[in-house]
Amino acid sequence: MGWSSVLAGAPTPRAAFWLAWVGKQKFIGESAELEPVLAALPLEVLRCGDETLAAFQAIGVRTLGELRALPREGIARRFGQGPLAELDRALGRLPDPRNFFVPPARFGAAIELPAEVTQAEALLFAARRLIVQLAGYLAARSGGVQRFVLRLRHRDKPRRNRDRTGRAFARCRALSRCSCASGSPASSSPRRCASSP
Repeated sequence: MGWSSVLAGAPTPRAAFWLAWVGKQKFIGESAELEPVLAALPLEVLRCGDETLAAFQAIGVRTLGELRALPREGIARRFGQGPLAELDRALGRLPDPRNFFVPPARFGAAIELPAEVTQAEALLFAARRLIVQLAGYLAARSGGVQRFVLRLRHRDKPRRNRDRTGRAFARCRALSRCSCASGSPASSSPRRCASSP
C-alpha cells in the first residue's frame, strides 16, 4: 500500500513528532541535546501557511536554527506568536498538553434463545433484535460500522465466529430498514444462542 513508518523519541512529544515527520529515526534522551538536533530541521515542520513559509524563505530562513537566530520580537511582530510558540513547545519551554488515546467504543449484546432452533429463519428474530440494538447504539453516538460480527453458539460446541459479510447470513436488506437472512439452508444441528459483540 506504500505505507512506511519512522520511530523517533524526544523529551517533548512535539519534538518527537517533528523528527518522525522528517524521517529522522533518532532518540534524544536529554533536553540539552534537543536544541541542536531541532535546529537542523526544515521550517516545514511548523506546518504554518504557505504564505508564512514563503515569507521566511524570502528573508533566507529555511531551518529552525535560522529562525531561532532571529530576534524574537521581530518575528512576533511580523509573523505573530504562532511559529515561536510551536518552537517553544517543541523545546519544552511552553506546555504542550496532549489528549490521551481513547479507544473506540465497543458494542456487545446477547440473546438467549428460548428453545432449540432447527430453522435458519428462527435466527432472523434474534439477529434483527441485536442489529436494532446496534443501530440505536450507533445512532446515539452518530457512529457507523464497516462490518460487524455475529456469533452463534451451539449448546454442545465451542463458540465460533460467523461474519456478517457472507458466512452466517448470506444477504442483508433494510432492517427496520435492515434485515438479515440466511442464504444457506438451515443447519441440521440446532442452535441455542445468538450474540453480537
